[in-house]
Amino acid sequence: MSALRRTFRIWRTLLTAVKSPQSLTTIFSLNFEKMADYKIEWRKSTRKDLRRIAPQDVKRIVSAVEGLVTDPFQSGCTKLSGSERAYRIRIGDYRVIYEVLDDVLIIEVIKVGHRRDVYK
Repeated sequence: MSALRRTFRIWRTLLTAVKSPQSLTTIFSLNFEKMADYKIEWRKSTRKDLRRIAPQDVKRIVSAVEGLVTDPFQSGCTKLSGSERAYRIRIGDYRVIYEVLDDVLIIEVIKVGHRRDVYK
């Protein structure tokens, strides 16, 4: 569930609780624990991959990867077969392959490249 959807659900619950005093106790029973953000780690080879890409595309790629910090399983990501933790996102003609390490809250960017070359 995305962070925006989760926030909307909490606000909707709060608004219904204000309308009916009987359910005011639900406000205190909600779990407002903030999900911790993931940390992004770029491999040295992915930094080299970015040097071969046009600067305007690099900006789009970096901003898309930064969006993974709050939700690494956002819509548009696809799990790669043959691996338990590898996913990819599409940014135009480019693909970003990354692994999600849930136990330590890290997203490791494995490979960045054009769609014809990235899977080789």
